Formats: sequence, C-alpha cells, structure tokens
Amino acid sequence: MKIVEMNEAKGSLSDHARRNRRHAVVVTKRGRPVSALLPLQKGADLKRLALSLNARFRAILDQSQAEVRAGKVVSNEEVRRLLGLNRAG
Repeated sequence: MKIVEMNEAKGSLSDHARRNRRHAVVVTKRGRPVSALLPLQKGADLKRLALSLNARFRAILDQSQAEVRAGKVVSNEEVRRLLGLNRAG
C-alpha cells in the first residue's frame, strides 16, 4: 500500500493506477485517509465492491452477524413449520 498526502499527489489518476496495479494508493489530508485507489483483479465483481463499501449495507451485515453469534436465528425448517408450509417433495 502506498500513502500519498493530497497536496503531494502529483500526476493524473491514470498515472497512479498504472504504477500501482498490485497495491492500493491511499490519499491523505493532514495525515487522515480521505480516498483510496484500489487495484482490481480481472473480472472483478463491481456490484459486490459497491455493496462492500456501502455503510448501510455493512450495518445490515454487522447486525445479522451479531444476531447469528447471539443465537437469534431461525432455521429454514423452523420458518416452514411456523408458517405451516410443507416441503415439496
């Protein structure tokens, strides 16, 4: 990973992307990260990337994981039983 202070970042975005195909470039402002340029592998799933960076989606995942850890989950079979659904066979 390369860290570049915003006022020291020189060159174009394409220059940074070309030079850092294997490592992230983090741009900072007064030492705090404000942006990142991430290398992607060929065929990268851009929808997954967008979701992974979405704060609301991450909060939903974090809440779900906390519920699983706390044992607050219901199996598919239990949902079917509660709703009176029979498994098609």
